[in-house]
Amino acid sequence: YNKVIVDGVPVNDPGGTFDFGTVPLFEADRIEFLRGAESTLYGSDAMTSVVQVWSRTGSTEIPELRFGADAGNYGTENGYASLSGANGRFDYSVFGNQFNTNGSGRNDDYSNSLEGANLGAKLNDWASVRLRVRHDNSVAGVQNEWNFNGNVLLPPDRDQRARQNNLLSSLELDIKGPSNWQHRFTGFEHVTHRTNIDSVNDQQSATLDPDMFPFHAIADLNRAGFEYQGSYVERSWAQTTFGYYGEDENGFVGDINFG
Repeated sequence: YNKVIVDGVPVNDPGGTFDFGTVPLFEADRIEFLRGAESTLYGSDAMTSVVQVWSRTGSTEIPELRFGADAGNYGTENGYASLSGANGRFDYSVFGNQFNTNGSGRNDDYSNSLEGANLGAKLNDWASVRLRVRHDNSVAGVQNEWNFNGNVLLPPDRDQRARQNNLLSSLELDIKGPSNWQHRFTGFEHVTHRTNIDSVNDQQSATLDPDMFPFHAIADLNRAGFEYQGSYVERSWAQTTFGYYGEDENGFVGDINFG
């Protein structure tokens, strides 16, 4: 019942679940937490709280280039780069991040790559437009429940892999006026391709754990929508907010080995 929004795009799976481990936070400008029911402003699935992540916006007249890398134990490597700035009516921020590690055990490696952009333009004194795009791709080894609450029940799974590929984008138009009115129109889309595959039948453990049998589970999800939010400021202490939210969510979930 917690809604997660990244750069203005809802990213929860159907039913509401979400894996925060697949969201690289490089070039995240801020994270906002709203406690309590926020379904009035954020949709009927925001019944308990809202978590929002916003990418950085370019602001310096001179282009700002940031890059670096670090490394550590277990083959851990991390590299990042970003270019941001603002020139006249335009601002920009383009960024990328790559993280790899072998992990501390068998089939315990993890890799996550991120590419993104935050581009804005001031059309005139009362209208502006902003495009946000973000793509991340992760691959991880899954050891399974071989060490469950400190009990070594099974040997680590040798080949089970989890992959996730996410792409989100949003286009936002802000209009100020007339008078004390403010309007925001937003179109967005989020695409997720998730695969969990185990291709080797570990027969020596199959009688203990049915998950050791081969499987190829996939989840291909798409979420697209349109939102309008209008605000009218009557006084310095009073504001009226209203809007419209429409969304289409669809997908395919299953094991391709079983049709």
